[in-house]
Amino acid sequence: PKNQIAKIDERFAEKKEERLAAERREEARNQKYDSLIAVADNQFTDSLYNDAISNYEKALNVKANEEYPVSQIEAAKEIQEELLAKKRAKEELERKKEEYIALIDQGDAQIEEEAYKTAIERYESAIALFPEREEAKEKKRRAEELLAEKQAKEEAARQAKLEKERKEKEYADAVAAGDKAFESENYEEAIASYENAQEVFPDRSYPQNRIEESKDKIAELERLAEQKRQEEERQRRLNAEYDSLIAVADNLFKEEQFSEARSRYENAQNIKPNESYPKSQINTIVQIMEERRKEATRFAEGATEFNYQLAEDYPEGRTEEEFEEGNKKVTRIVIVKGDVGHEYLKEEYSWGQTFYLKDKKRYSKINWLNETKK
Repeated sequence: PKNQIAKIDERFAEKKEERLAAERREEARNQKYDSLIAVADNQFTDSLYNDAISNYEKALNVKANEEYPVSQIEAAKEIQEELLAKKRAKEELERKKEEYIALIDQGDAQIEEEAYKTAIERYESAIALFPEREEAKEKKRRAEELLAEKQAKEEAARQAKLEKERKEKEYADAVAAGDKAFESENYEEAIASYENAQEVFPDRSYPQNRIEESKDKIAELERLAEQKRQEEERQRRLNAEYDSLIAVADNLFKEEQFSEARSRYENAQNIKPNESYPKSQINTIVQIMEERRKEATRFAEGATEFNYQLAEDYPEGRTEEEFEEGNKKVTRIVIVKGDVGHEYLKEEYSWGQTFYLKDKKRYSKINWLNETKK
């Protein structure tokens, strides 16, 4: 019995040692798992998702049945997918912006070349990229207007050409018939044909000349030919003088020497009273000079010695300067027109408040910006 009891005690001791060893292994496994989870959680918090996933997977190798690492891996991968989707969306947006700008530039270039249909296609492609942007829509509308105007002009020109060709043929046939009758000395028939030609182009001298030729024959024809030559020479001189005056007047107009330009346009109008261009330019000059007079009157209204002194101290036009004064930044703009100047101040204080002044007096921001814009 003693031997058996000893064996039993020995067996109990072995079992206890195995149990303690198993507990130590389990404790080590738990510590390793907890350490991996702690590292992975910190990496997850720091957005190091690949590293976190790696450590969560290692934790699963230690404890395969734990749900927490699995859920964290899924969460990390979901976040990675969201970040990747955002990155791709941002890249796609940038690509669309670049393509949009390129399409707008291409459309503008086509407008310059009057290739309006191609321009419209470019603007439509830009609109498809960003339907909410008004820029491309407005440019498309303008291109469509220009295209319609161009097509209308082309159609009008085509119709005018067809009408001119028809009248030219009708006129030529009548003149040919008159010439044939004249050569046959059938003067009555010739006169009838030339009169038909006159109905087509009343301002053309040839049919009338030929009618007179039929009446007065060779002597009268010579007299009318000389008269015609003299008239054409006189008209040529008048045209040359008219064209010269118009050219000089146009250059003066471009240089804004409006009084001198108006004088030249009036001289040109005296030469050709029926020409609309000189009259139109004179009306434009009158409007410009009247607008400038009104603007000068408005600008000088209420002027004081301060305003006159500004005009003496500063050049004509717009002068801008910036400087620091105490705890504020000052933008000073002086605008001089004629013998009157106005001073505009914008005072930006360090605490964030901004004041607008005109001629040392408080002034509304909107009016200040409108009156000082370049």
